[in-house]
Amino acid sequence: MDGTREVADARKSVTRRRVLAAASAVAAASIAGCGLLDDGIERSAEPAGIDSDTLDQTRFEHDGTAEMTMAQTVEVAGESRDLRLTNQLATYRKTVPATDGGVASIQLFTTPSVSVRGQEANPFAEFDTQRFLEEMASRAGEDAVDDISQVGTRTVRVLGADRTFTRHEATTERQGQEIVVRIPVARLTHEADILGIYATYPKLLEQTVGVYDAAAGIIHPVDDE
Repeated sequence: MDGTREVADARKSVTRRRVLAAASAVAAASIAGCGLLDDGIERSAEPAGIDSDTLDQTRFEHDGTAEMTMAQTVEVAGESRDLRLTNQLATYRKTVPATDGGVASIQLFTTPSVSVRGQEANPFAEFDTQRFLEEMASRAGEDAVDDISQVGTRTVRVLGADRTFTRHEATTERQGQEIVVRIPVARLTHEADILGIYATYPKLLEQTVGVYDAAAGIIHPVDDE
């Protein structure tokens, strides 16, 4: 009898371990792609870039890619979640000939898309135009932009789909002088990341076509070399 009881107990133990293992596997699968710590979510974005052929054609040059970490508590779907997001900012610049420091720039900002109960939790996705422009200028380390007005739109093929760019005019300060700048921008989701595209150049140094041509060469994620 003791031998029969030991076999039965062993079978129950094995069965229990299998059930726990299966439950652990389901839980792990449900949060695949992000780390969770006490209702916190940790995610990392892949950097974006512009392909080399497009850079040669448009004369933009890569000025570096910086990693930025954001920690913020958000309310979404009736829940409070702590986000820790690792973002990427790639900067491209173009010095305009025959000018005193006139520069066009393109910023490619990627941040993870985070879903909680089917709702986007990353606040960057919900910014209105004013906040989006302010946040992008801040992340790019540029002076604040004021008196923002939309002056046009353009559809550009980016990452395999037609994307709508809005073009804005605003005032900012450069080298101690207030100038009018043009700012073409777009925001889209690609491969689990939100991509913000922010370009700026002095209005007097028309660079709209070059900016859109460069945007057509955006790649994401950037392949490791």
